[in-house]
Amino acid sequence: MDKLNKKLLKLQQMELDAAVLYRELSDKLESERERAVFDALAAEEGHHASVLRHSTQLIKRPRHHLKRFAILYLQLFGRKALYKMIVKVEKMGANKYSALSLPEARQIADDEARHARIVLDLLN
Repeated sequence: MDKLNKKLLKLQQMELDAAVLYRELSDKLESERERAVFDALAAEEGHHASVLRHSTQLIKRPRHHLKRFAILYLQLFGRKALYKMIVKVEKMGANKYSALSLPEARQIADDEARHARIVLDLLN
């Protein structure tokens, strides 16, 4: 497996994990606005995972321990702390996609940067 495929597999896993996490997070939130935001983000992350699956030709499974960790983090430190962590991860994802020379990577990078802005707006 070449370097590009390894990167794509890691990104595919990251997108799948984010989709599952955001759906679970949506169920735990009290604010209707925040639930709607995370439902929408979950759908987009799921789409990203699907796009990457076409490139990798491999089906990945979500890592549920990350979802459980994030929910525990939410319970221990609150939503603001979790949202700050999510913003950092979304920005990191945008940077990783920007470094790739695939046609679909540019759009996903833009989406990831937009996701970071959306979650950051929830903090205000």
